[in-house]
Amino acid sequence: AANINRRQILTAAGTTFAIIASPDSAFAGIDVSGLPLEGNDALNDLAREVRALDGSAAARVNSLSTTPTPAAALNPTPAPSPPPPLSSSAASYTVCSQPLIKSQPFSTLTRLSTFVSNQQASFTFPSDWLRLNGATSHITFVDQRNGDKLYLFSARLPEGESLSTVNKSWLSKTLFDPQGDFAKYQAVEDPATLSATEGGPSRSAVLKYATVTANGLRVERRGLLKAFELPKGEVLMLLVGINAVAYKKKEGQFETASSIVESFRVD
Repeated sequence: AANINRRQILTAAGTTFAIIASPDSAFAGIDVSGLPLEGNDALNDLAREVRALDGSAAARVNSLSTTPTPAAALNPTPAPSPPPPLSSSAASYTVCSQPLIKSQPFSTLTRLSTFVSNQQASFTFPSDWLRLNGATSHITFVDQRNGDKLYLFSARLPEGESLSTVNKSWLSKTLFDPQGDFAKYQAVEDPATLSATEGGPSRSAVLKYATVTANGLRVERRGLLKAFELPKGEVLMLLVGINAVAYKKKEGQFETASSIVESFRVD
């Protein structure tokens, strides 16, 4: 019996030494759940210490089976829904690639380039204008000093029409339609197209409209517009809105708005 107990003690001691000397090996799958806890007191103490370090595969499997699954795995982020089709009656914010906004060397201007329907569109504007809704794909900038804004909109031409043949009134009607994106963010009154160039793949226009603030303040504005016809009847429009008084003065604000619109290109 003494020889058996001595052999058990030596075996347990060797196992303990292997666990302490190489913890990675111990937790790689040594199953110590079968060590006896009866008989010699020294053996019992060693067995308890070894069992306290139990890293058996079974224990690890049980641990993994009780680990909760992360919520992200159970509820994956859904893919973004495709944009709605363009309308011929109400313009929407242009869906475009992530724009490249780059300051021009030795200039107070910034150039924005983006792709719309696989065609590159670009324009320049003052570097100190602030982008609005930067977390979205919308392209809207504001001059914080006076509230002048620029917008990039898209619409579908009416069936059977081209940009060169569509009535100029369509430009203001589709931009300021109550169901369009412009009117979703500010109330608009009395929209109209004052003038527009004729013919060609692009058209320039001057629009009139009034915005109404939340506290009922009405502000007369003029919109300088340049539009390009893209494939499949899509029209891409850059609108710069300024105060009507500034437009009549034909000074700084008017000159800035005009230069932005004139820089608009689609390649």
